[in-house]
Amino acid sequence: MRIGICDDILSEREVLKEYCLSLGYKSIFLYESGEALLKSSDGKTLDALLLDIEMDKINGIIIKEFLENTDAFTYIIFITNHCEYMPQAFGRNVISFLQKPVTIHELERCLNKAAYLKKDYFLITIDHKVSIQCKDILYLCVKQKYTICNLLDGNSFSTRKPLYEFEKELSNLGFCMVHRSYIINLKHVQKINKHELILSTGQTFPVSRRHYPHVSAIFHNYTISRLTYQ
Repeated sequence: MRIGICDDILSEREVLKEYCLSLGYKSIFLYESGEALLKSSDGKTLDALLLDIEMDKINGIIIKEFLENTDAFTYIIFITNHCEYMPQAFGRNVISFLQKPVTIHELERCLNKAAYLKKDYFLITIDHKVSIQCKDILYLCVKQKYTICNLLDGNSFSTRKPLYEFEKELSNLGFCMVHRSYIINLKHVQKINKHELILSTGQTFPVSRRHYPHVSAIFHNYTISRLTYQ
């Protein structure tokens, strides 16, 4: 993930940077003020932003409102000494509030949440003309020499890219191969048993005997993650 740290206190920025590095994150961008963040070309490409609320001139609330009015989808983790600002700080991109001094364990939990939620917006390339966000994909299936990508809105796209390539690409994004001919987006699964899988749309899909133990374990882990982070 690309992580931004915006705080007008140098020591605070450095501590958060060291925490992020210790947690294995490498793409870290530091901003000494709200103005510096808005002027930066990197500001709109961040996956997560550790944002101080109280800063001179352009504060964290203004930054949040600016990001919400752009095409950027950056998850914001507010970090503050002033809890009285929290009512103003809620927003569609805000996923957590941390009070200073932040511990590495608190930060790890919030960044894990951002990474989990970011999967929904990951773009999957169907062919050279079409890319689709993960959350909009219902399932993929094989039909003759084509892979059909079926979307939640009822539309579909076909490609000669083989299903096994999609399996590799989607395995860490909440998808699972339940049959040699089907890859399902677990986000839209309503129920699963030894014989079939039922989506929220009411559609059913066969689960092969060979795949069931693997599918069941994957779905269990996915459900636990969803309960933890949403």
